[in-house]
Amino acid sequence: MHCPHIWHPNKGFLRAFSLVTINHINGLLFPNTNWASITQEFGTIKSVDVIKALRAENSWTHYGNLENNELLNHWSKKNLLDAFRPQDSKWEQKIVNRGMTLFKQSFVTDKLQI
Repeated sequence: MHCPHIWHPNKGFLRAFSLVTINHINGLLFPNTNWASITQEFGTIKSVDVIKALRAENSWTHYGNLENNELLNHWSKKNLLDAFRPQDSKWEQKIVNRGMTLFKQSFVTDKLQI
């Protein structure tokens, strides 16, 4: 499987799946569709803290005897949401900027390799 390298300002060149690879897989699944797709994942908090948030939310959802709004507004739901999407404008701007950089780099990389 082809994995181009993209530049990370603090870590140097990193491996990444290319749009061509994703489009090839989508083309096999949906041969009559023209695809262009990209997925980016950015870390938020330590993995062990994500696991704690997942376990707490799961436990309260299934065994907490909470219903309706009480369950939807429970602290475990908020903690889980914050684990994947912190309410921090500086973090958000950093992620948006990094995402645009990665998108542009992967697009240029794929254009050169076609």
